[in-house]
Amino acid sequence: MKWLSMAVVAGVAVVIGFLFLVVASFAGVSSSSGERFFNCQCDSAIGPDPSVTTTSTPNSTVCDSEGEWDPSDVPTTNPYASMTVAPDDTEISDWHRDCLSAMTSAPLQTPASRTTNTGFAVECARELALARVGARADGATSAPAEMTREVIYEASAALSTARCVLPSGGDVSGSEGAASPTEQSRYTLPTGSCAQTADQIVVDLPNTIAGQGRCGQRVQLDAVSPGDLIFWDYRDHAPTRVGIAVNWTCAAADPATAQCTAAVQPRVVTADPASGRFAVLEIPGDGDARAKRVLAGVAN
Repeated sequence: MKWLSMAVVAGVAVVIGFLFLVVASFAGVSSSSGERFFNCQCDSAIGPDPSVTTTSTPNSTVCDSEGEWDPSDVPTTNPYASMTVAPDDTEISDWHRDCLSAMTSAPLQTPASRTTNTGFAVECARELALARVGARADGATSAPAEMTREVIYEASAALSTARCVLPSGGDVSGSEGAASPTEQSRYTLPTGSCAQTADQIVVDLPNTIAGQGRCGQRVQLDAVSPGDLIFWDYRDHAPTRVGIAVNWTCAAADPATAQCTAAVQPRVVTADPASGRFAVLEIPGDGDARAKRVLAGVAN
């Protein structure tokens, strides 16, 4: 079942009051569904609408849906990228205005993925991120953005070398374990991962947190996997914090096997303002966090 009928024929829209009516963009879609779909694009690119009360209930954002899309149905370009609003239009909110500006570089979002990610690049990203723990995180925003960019670039590049080289000199060999990459076709690249071309597996993220927040495919928080990016603390329609998911907080464990049976919140490697160093922290559970997937994984 699909969230919307994906009959994309053009990317034209008009603004009437506070309501966005999609004209000839999605055929056979009601105005309410079209508005929700567009708001999902905004929520994913620049964060939650400040005029809407947020909730800490998991998977309750405008992008969460029971529907799934076939990747072949997703347009290769964002049909909203050409939408414009008159500079003197006072009826459109600042959030929607900033959203339209972001659409020029943000990929088209499908409903937030409910599928976890696996593969060599995923495990490599986890190890590379954990290797940063304890290192100095100089700069309020530049250090975490640089760390994220470097880790994701190196983890994605590891697919072509089958080797994940850690800063300490150790490495995670692609020749070991089920995650070893063999054929490129076995891997799927998330929509709009910010790779330079559609066929390029190496992911080169922007150098700012706000720019990185526009990349990748939206993921439900309970489907977050190692290597996924989590953004939070949105201010002025942009994230100010970013982290790389590495594991989950375990709320309960099986006494016999010690395996986690109830995970609560994803844990990320990010800059810790209290110590000025990179650390593994639990993301806040106030409904502000948004997760994005940028790394290729094993095709499901």
